[in-house]
Amino acid sequence: MDVRRGARTACAPAPAGFLSSGVMRKRSLTLALLACALGLLAAGCGSSTKALSATGSRPTSATTSSSNATSTRTSTSQSSSASVAVVTKTVTATSTRTSSAPAFTQPENQDHALTAAVATVESQGYTPIDTAEYQPQHTLRVLTAAKTGTGGRYQQRAFFFVDGHYIGTDSSQPSGSLKVASQSETSVTLTYGLYSSGESPCCPGSQATVRFELDNGRLQALDPIPPAHSSSGLSRL
Repeated sequence: MDVRRGARTACAPAPAGFLSSGVMRKRSLTLALLACALGLLAAGCGSSTKALSATGSRPTSATTSSSNATSTRTSTSQSSSASVAVVTKTVTATSTRTSSAPAFTQPENQDHALTAAVATVESQGYTPIDTAEYQPQHTLRVLTAAKTGTGGRYQQRAFFFVDGHYIGTDSSQPSGSLKVASQSETSVTLTYGLYSSGESPCCPGSQATVRFELDNGRLQALDPIPPAHSSSGLSRL
């Protein structure tokens, strides 16, 4: 009997309160599992978001680096182009200066001026004594010359020019001996041989200097010109 009662007691249904407690445990376990699943799902979404953010940031960095590289290459190219431009300008300027001022231009003009002056003197019946006296760089220029032909050696005159244009002689009558002592831009000093009665034309016993100056386009003698002839004193002939 005791054995049967114990079996019945073991197999007897559990009290109502006990069943309610078990059900509640199951529900709590289910909710806990559900909460855990939701937590895992949320964590997974968070990781995905971070990965997405990281992935998104990488193209941005790459794009920025690419832009910087492009900018650097562009700046370098511009600097190189500027340098070439400067070199080109320098070469052009140097070439222009060299070709615009030939060294032989001025001497050719001076030779032409001297040739024209000699032609003028010869047209007056005289031959230049020393063409080196003619200074084409000066405003006032001079050529001494002797009368052309036999016996004209001691009949000399000074022919004056202003910028290549003939303006006249030192005197209306020739001199036995005449030289250019000095000259500048607008002045010329002549040395006259002076003779006393009976002296040979080749060997004057004295001399006198006379300064000629250009004044407002006109030639002025600043010193007295010795006379061409004198019966009692010194003269130019």
